[in-house]
Amino acid sequence: MDFSSLGNLRSLVSGEVGDHYPALHLPRFSFSVEQMVAVCEALEESGDVSRLARFLWSLPVAYPLSAEADTNEAVLRARAIVAFHCGNFRELYSILQCQRFSRKSHAKLQNLWVQAHYLEAEKKRGKSLGPVDKYRVRKKFPFPPSIWDGEQKTHCFKECARNLLREWYIKDPYPNPDKKRYLAQATGLTTIQVGNWFKNRRQRDRAAAVKNRLFHQSQYMADASTSRAEKLENNTLHQQSVSHRSLMVENSMSSRTLDRNKDQTFYDSKRLGIISSIASSNFDESSNKDVYETRSKRDTRVFGRSKYLK
Repeated sequence: MDFSSLGNLRSLVSGEVGDHYPALHLPRFSFSVEQMVAVCEALEESGDVSRLARFLWSLPVAYPLSAEADTNEAVLRARAIVAFHCGNFRELYSILQCQRFSRKSHAKLQNLWVQAHYLEAEKKRGKSLGPVDKYRVRKKFPFPPSIWDGEQKTHCFKECARNLLREWYIKDPYPNPDKKRYLAQATGLTTIQVGNWFKNRRQRDRAAAVKNRLFHQSQYMADASTSRAEKLENNTLHQQSVSHRSLMVENSMSSRTLDRNKDQTFYDSKRLGIISSIASSNFDESSNKDVYETRSKRDTRVFGRSKYLK
Protein backbone atom coordinates (compact mmCIF):
# COMPACT_ATOMS: atom_id res chain seq x y z
CA MET A 1 0.00 0.00 0.00
CA ASP A 2 1.30 3.47 -0.86
CA PHE A 3 1.19 5.39 2.42
CA SER A 4 2.19 8.66 0.75
CA SER A 5 -1.28 8.95 -0.76
CA LEU A 6 -3.06 8.51 2.57
CA GLY A 7 -2.59 12.17 3.49
CA ASN A 8 -4.32 13.17 0.24
CA LEU A 9 -7.02 10.63 1.04
CA ARG A 10 -7.75 12.34 4.34
CA SER A 11 -7.88 15.68 2.55
CA LEU A 12 -10.34 14.28 0.03
CA VAL A 13 -12.45 12.83 2.80
CA SER A 14 -12.56 16.13 4.64
CA GLY A 15 -13.05 18.21 1.48
CA GLU A 16 -9.88 20.29 1.95
CA VAL A 17 -8.45 19.83 -1.57
CA GLY A 18 -10.79 22.23 -3.36
CA ASP A 19 -13.20 22.24 -6.24
CA HIS A 20 -10.93 20.29 -8.54
CA TYR A 21 -11.29 17.16 -6.45
CA PRO A 22 -14.78 16.53 -5.09
CA ALA A 23 -14.97 15.22 -1.56
CA LEU A 24 -15.39 11.50 -1.20
CA HIS A 25 -18.28 10.37 0.94
CA LEU A 26 -16.87 7.47 2.94
CA PRO A 27 -18.74 5.87 5.80
CA ARG A 28 -18.01 7.46 9.15
CA PHE A 29 -17.39 5.23 12.17
CA SER A 30 -18.15 6.40 15.65
CA PHE A 31 -15.72 4.84 18.12
CA SER A 32 -15.24 5.61 21.73
CA VAL A 33 -11.74 6.33 22.97
CA GLU A 34 -11.59 2.93 24.64
CA GLN A 35 -12.50 1.20 21.39
CA MET A 36 -9.92 3.21 19.45
CA VAL A 37 -7.24 2.27 21.99
CA ALA A 38 -8.22 -1.41 21.83
CA VAL A 39 -8.11 -1.46 18.02
CA CYS A 40 -4.75 0.36 17.90
CA GLU A 41 -3.19 -2.00 20.47
CA ALA A 42 -4.54 -5.10 18.71
CA LEU A 43 -3.25 -4.01 15.30
CA GLU A 44 0.06 -2.94 16.82
CA GLU A 45 0.58 -6.32 18.48
CA SER A 46 -0.34 -8.12 15.27
CA GLY A 47 2.25 -6.10 13.34
CA ASP A 48 -0.20 -5.24 10.57
CA VAL A 49 0.93 -1.68 9.89
CA SER A 50 -1.21 -1.37 6.73
CA ARG A 51 -4.46 -2.05 8.58
CA LEU A 52 -3.33 0.21 11.41
CA ALA A 53 -2.70 3.02 8.92
CA ARG A 54 -6.08 2.50 7.24
CA PHE A 55 -7.80 2.57 10.60
CA LEU A 56 -6.14 5.81 11.67
CA TRP A 57 -6.91 7.56 8.38
CA SER A 58 -10.48 6.32 8.40
CA LEU A 59 -11.16 8.33 11.50
CA PRO A 60 -12.92 11.65 10.69
CA VAL A 61 -10.99 14.85 11.22
CA ALA A 62 -13.78 16.63 13.09
CA TYR A 63 -14.35 13.70 15.39
CA PRO A 64 -16.01 14.78 18.65
CA LEU A 65 -13.40 12.96 20.72
CA SER A 66 -10.43 13.82 18.48
CA ALA A 67 -8.78 16.01 21.13
CA GLU A 68 -8.94 13.21 23.70
CA ALA A 69 -7.75 10.66 21.11
CA ASP A 70 -4.83 12.84 20.04
CA THR A 71 -3.49 12.85 23.59
CA ASN A 72 -3.99 9.13 24.19
CA GLU A 73 -0.72 7.20 24.46
CA ALA A 74 -1.84 4.14 22.48
CA VAL A 75 -3.14 6.27 19.61
CA LEU A 76 0.00 8.41 19.55
CA ARG A 77 2.17 5.30 19.61
CA ALA A 78 0.21 3.86 16.68
CA ARG A 79 0.59 7.12 14.76
CA ALA A 80 4.35 7.08 15.43
CA ILE A 81 4.64 3.52 14.10
CA VAL A 82 2.72 4.41 10.95
CA ALA A 83 4.81 7.56 10.43
CA PHE A 84 8.00 5.54 10.74
CA HIS A 85 6.92 2.92 8.21
CA CYS A 86 5.76 5.69 5.84
CA GLY A 87 9.15 7.37 6.07
CA ASN A 88 7.61 10.54 7.48
CA PHE A 89 10.32 11.07 10.09
CA ARG A 90 9.47 14.70 10.84
CA GLU A 91 5.98 13.71 11.92
CA LEU A 92 7.51 10.85 13.94
CA TYR A 93 9.84 13.22 15.81
CA SER A 94 6.98 15.64 16.41
CA ILE A 95 4.80 12.89 17.87
CA LEU A 96 7.57 11.56 20.13
CA GLN A 97 8.40 15.00 21.48
CA CYS A 98 4.87 16.34 21.97
CA GLN A 99 3.87 14.31 25.02
CA ARG A 100 5.55 12.28 27.76
CA PHE A 101 5.04 8.54 27.38
CA SER A 102 4.99 5.90 30.08
CA ARG A 103 7.95 3.60 30.77
CA LYS A 104 6.34 0.62 29.05
CA SER A 105 6.43 2.50 25.72
CA HIS A 106 9.98 3.80 26.04
CA ALA A 107 11.79 0.82 24.53
CA LYS A 108 9.67 0.67 21.36
CA LEU A 109 9.64 4.43 20.83
CA GLN A 110 13.36 4.75 21.47
CA ASN A 111 13.97 2.09 18.83
CA LEU A 112 11.84 4.06 16.36
CA TRP A 113 13.79 7.24 17.19
CA VAL A 114 17.17 5.59 16.67
CA GLN A 115 16.22 3.68 13.54
CA ALA A 116 14.74 6.78 11.94
CA HIS A 117 17.97 8.71 12.51
CA TYR A 118 19.97 5.75 11.16
CA LEU A 119 17.91 5.72 7.97
CA GLU A 120 18.27 9.48 7.51
CA ALA A 121 22.04 9.27 7.98
CA GLU A 122 22.33 6.36 5.51
CA LYS A 123 20.27 8.24 2.94
CA LYS A 124 22.40 11.34 3.40
CA ARG A 125 25.73 9.48 3.13
CA GLY A 126 24.62 7.01 0.50
CA LYS A 127 26.02 4.00 2.35
CA SER A 128 25.20 1.78 5.29
CA LEU A 129 26.36 2.80 8.75
CA GLY A 130 28.97 0.96 10.75
CA PRO A 131 29.03 0.56 14.54
CA VAL A 132 31.08 3.73 15.00
CA ASP A 133 28.77 5.73 12.73
CA LYS A 134 25.72 4.51 14.63
CA TYR A 135 27.37 5.46 17.91
CA ARG A 136 28.00 8.97 16.58
CA VAL A 137 24.38 9.27 15.42
CA ARG A 138 23.13 8.24 18.88
CA LYS A 139 25.43 10.80 20.49
CA LYS A 140 24.29 13.51 18.09
CA PHE A 141 20.57 12.78 18.53
CA PRO A 142 19.92 11.73 22.14
CA PHE A 143 16.50 10.59 23.29
CA PRO A 144 14.03 13.37 24.11
CA PRO A 145 12.82 13.49 27.73
CA SER A 146 9.35 12.36 26.62
CA ILE A 147 10.61 8.82 25.85
CA TRP A 148 13.54 8.64 28.25
CA ASP A 149 13.55 8.44 32.03
CA GLY A 150 17.04 9.89 32.30
CA GLU A 151 18.75 6.61 33.21
CA GLN A 152 22.05 6.21 31.41
CA LYS A 153 22.28 3.40 28.89
CA THR A 154 25.39 1.41 28.01
CA HIS A 155 25.34 -0.35 24.65
CA CYS A 156 21.55 0.23 24.50
CA PHE A 157 21.08 -1.61 27.83
CA LYS A 158 20.10 0.21 30.97
CA GLU A 159 22.47 -0.02 33.90
CA CYS A 160 19.89 -1.74 36.14
CA ALA A 161 19.34 -4.41 33.45
CA ARG A 162 23.10 -4.91 33.08
CA ASN A 163 23.52 -5.27 36.85
CA LEU A 164 20.79 -7.91 36.98
CA LEU A 165 22.35 -9.82 34.08
CA ARG A 166 25.76 -9.68 35.76
CA GLU A 167 24.34 -11.11 38.99
CA TRP A 168 22.72 -13.99 37.12
CA TYR A 169 25.88 -14.54 35.06
CA ILE A 170 27.93 -15.07 38.23
CA LYS A 171 25.44 -17.70 39.38
CA ASP A 172 24.90 -19.42 36.03
CA PRO A 173 26.77 -18.43 32.82
CA TYR A 174 24.58 -20.85 30.81
CA PRO A 175 20.93 -20.05 31.66
CA ASN A 176 18.18 -22.29 30.34
CA PRO A 177 15.24 -20.93 28.28
CA ASP A 178 13.06 -20.47 31.36
CA LYS A 179 15.67 -18.30 33.03
CA LYS A 180 16.13 -16.31 29.83
CA ARG A 181 12.40 -15.61 29.65
CA TYR A 182 12.39 -14.55 33.31
CA LEU A 183 15.34 -12.21 32.76
CA ALA A 184 13.71 -10.80 29.63
CA GLN A 185 10.58 -9.92 31.60
CA ALA A 186 12.62 -8.49 34.49
CA THR A 187 14.86 -6.31 32.30
CA GLY A 188 12.41 -5.36 29.56
CA LEU A 189 14.54 -7.05 26.91
CA THR A 190 13.80 -9.87 24.53
CA THR A 191 14.98 -13.44 25.09
CA ILE A 192 17.24 -13.08 22.04
CA GLN A 193 18.91 -10.01 23.56
CA VAL A 194 19.39 -11.82 26.87
CA GLY A 195 20.88 -14.86 25.13
CA ASN A 196 23.20 -12.67 23.04
CA TRP A 197 24.34 -10.80 26.15
CA PHE A 198 25.29 -14.06 27.91
CA LYS A 199 27.01 -15.34 24.77
CA ASN A 200 29.03 -12.15 24.32
CA ARG A 201 29.94 -12.09 28.01
CA ARG A 202 31.26 -15.68 27.85
CA GLN A 203 33.31 -14.81 24.76
CA ARG A 204 34.77 -11.75 26.48
CA ASP A 205 35.67 -13.78 29.56
CA ARG A 206 37.37 -16.46 27.44
CA ALA A 207 39.29 -13.81 25.52
CA ALA A 208 40.33 -12.15 28.79
CA ALA A 209 41.46 -15.52 30.19
CA VAL A 210 43.57 -16.21 27.09
CA LYS A 211 45.02 -12.70 27.27
CA ASN A 212 45.90 -13.12 30.94
CA ARG A 213 47.51 -16.49 30.27
CA LEU A 214 49.59 -15.05 27.44
CA PHE A 215 50.54 -12.10 29.63
CA HIS A 216 51.69 -14.38 32.45
CA GLN A 217 53.62 -16.54 30.00
CA SER A 218 55.33 -13.50 28.50
CA GLN A 219 56.03 -12.20 32.00
CA TYR A 220 57.51 -15.56 33.00
CA MET A 221 59.65 -15.63 29.85
CA ALA A 222 60.76 -12.07 30.48
CA ASP A 223 61.67 -12.92 34.07
CA ALA A 224 63.51 -16.04 32.91
CA SER A 225 65.41 -14.11 30.26
CA THR A 226 66.17 -11.38 32.80
CA SER A 227 67.46 -13.92 35.34
CA ARG A 228 69.47 -15.60 32.60
CA ALA A 229 70.92 -12.27 31.55
CA GLU A 230 71.69 -11.46 35.16
CA LYS A 231 73.44 -14.80 35.57
CA LEU A 232 75.48 -14.19 32.44
CA GLU A 233 76.32 -10.71 33.63
CA ASN A 234 77.31 -12.04 37.05
CA ASN A 235 79.44 -14.74 35.44
CA THR A 236 81.07 -12.12 33.22
CA LEU A 237 81.75 -9.88 36.19
CA HIS A 238 83.14 -12.83 38.14
CA GLN A 239 85.40 -13.79 35.27
CA GLN A 240 86.52 -10.20 34.92
CA SER A 241 87.25 -10.00 38.64
CA VAL A 242 89.15 -13.30 38.53
CA SER A 243 91.15 -12.19 35.52
CA HIS A 244 91.82 -8.86 37.23
CA ARG A 245 93.00 -10.64 40.35
CA SER A 246 95.20 -13.00 38.36
CA LEU A 247 96.63 -10.02 36.49
CA MET A 248 97.34 -8.28 39.77
CA VAL A 249 99.00 -11.43 41.10
CA GLU A 250 101.08 -11.72 37.96
CA ASN A 251 102.06 -8.09 38.18
CA SER A 252 103.02 -8.46 41.81
CA MET A 253 104.99 -11.62 41.05
CA SER A 254 106.75 -9.92 38.14
CA SER A 255 107.57 -6.94 40.35
CA ARG A 256 108.91 -9.26 43.02
CA THR A 257 110.92 -11.11 40.37
CA LEU A 258 112.33 -7.82 39.12
CA ASP A 259 113.21 -6.84 42.65
CA ARG A 260 114.87 -10.19 43.18
CA ASN A 261 116.76 -9.84 39.94
CA LYS A 262 117.87 -6.35 40.93
CA ASP A 263 118.99 -7.60 44.29
CA GLN A 264 120.75 -10.55 42.71
CA THR A 265 122.43 -8.29 40.19
CA PHE A 266 123.51 -5.97 42.99
CA TYR A 267 124.85 -8.85 45.01
CA ASP A 268 126.54 -10.32 41.95
CA SER A 269 128.11 -7.00 41.09
CA LYS A 270 129.25 -6.54 44.67
CA ARG A 271 130.63 -10.06 44.72
CA LEU A 272 132.43 -9.44 41.45
CA GLY A 273 133.84 -6.23 42.85
CA ILE A 274 135.11 -8.07 45.89
CA ILE A 275 136.54 -10.80 43.76
CA SER A 276 138.14 -8.30 41.44
CA SER A 277 139.60 -6.41 44.35
CA ILE A 278 141.00 -9.62 45.82
CA ALA A 279 142.39 -10.59 42.47
CA SER A 280 143.96 -7.19 42.03
CA SER A 281 145.54 -7.40 45.50
CA ASN A 282 146.89 -10.86 44.76
CA PHE A 283 148.22 -9.58 41.49
CA ASP A 284 149.91 -6.71 43.29
CA GLU A 285 151.45 -9.06 45.83
CA SER A 286 152.71 -11.38 43.13
CA SER A 287 154.08 -8.50 41.14
CA ASN A 288 155.75 -7.06 44.24
CA LYS A 289 157.21 -10.44 44.99
CA ASP A 290 158.53 -10.74 41.50
CA VAL A 291 160.02 -7.26 41.73
CA TYR A 292 161.58 -8.10 45.04
CA GLU A 293 163.01 -11.30 43.75
CA THR A 294 164.28 -9.54 40.67
CA ARG A 295 165.87 -6.85 42.79
CA SER A 296 167.36 -9.38 45.13
CA LYS A 297 168.86 -11.31 42.29
CA ARG A 298 170.22 -8.16 40.74
CA ASP A 299 171.66 -7.08 44.03
CA THR A 300 173.24 -10.48 44.41
CA ARG A 301 174.79 -10.26 41.04
CA VAL A 302 176.10 -6.80 41.68
CA PHE A 303 177.47 -7.78 45.01
CA GLY A 304 179.17 -10.86 43.57
CA ARG A 305 180.67 -8.93 40.67
CA SER A 306 182.05 -6.33 43.00
CA LYS A 307 183.51 -8.94 45.24
CA TYR A 308 185.14 -10.64 42.30
CA LEU A 309 186.60 -7.39 41.14
CA LYS A 310 188.12 -6.75 44.44
